[in-house]
Amino acid sequence: MVAAMQLGAGRGPAAVSAAAGAAALGVVGGLAFDAGGYFPTAYLEGGAVALAALGVLLAIQLPRYALSAHALAGIGLLALLAAWTGLSAAWSPAPDTALADMQRDLLYVALFGLGLLAAGSGRHAVLVGRVVLAVIVVIVCAGLVHGDTGDRLSY
Repeated sequence: MVAAMQLGAGRGPAAVSAAAGAAALGVVGGLAFDAGGYFPTAYLEGGAVALAALGVLLAIQLPRYALSAHALAGIGLLALLAAWTGLSAAWSPAPDTALADMQRDLLYVALFGLGLLAAGSGRHAVLVGRVVLAVIVVIVCAGLVHGDTGDRLSY
């Protein structure tokens, strides 16, 4: 743990927050353009990228601020949901579906964790909100223009 903190000693918390936000937006944007992240291969790849980014960012620099009880409860309960969903494969008549749902839940855990890192101490919460809104607008406009077949405004 001390080595991880020393590794990121030269980097500021703002750089880690920006990288976490960029990683989360990149994963969500990638899912949006990959059939909306509907198919298991899409959210499996997205979850792997998000978990890897979260792990690397936490290894570079641990947060220097305390997370709220609500944030900890949120990520903890999401992780418990993922674990319970994976455990349900043991008694499910369709264990493959339960495991696929667990993979999707792990994507949610990773994105929530990246969101917590991106928000940081809350100093730049308004900026993060505006960036997320801008990305949503770009994704929706691209979806309207290209649609499924590449035709403009095809439904």
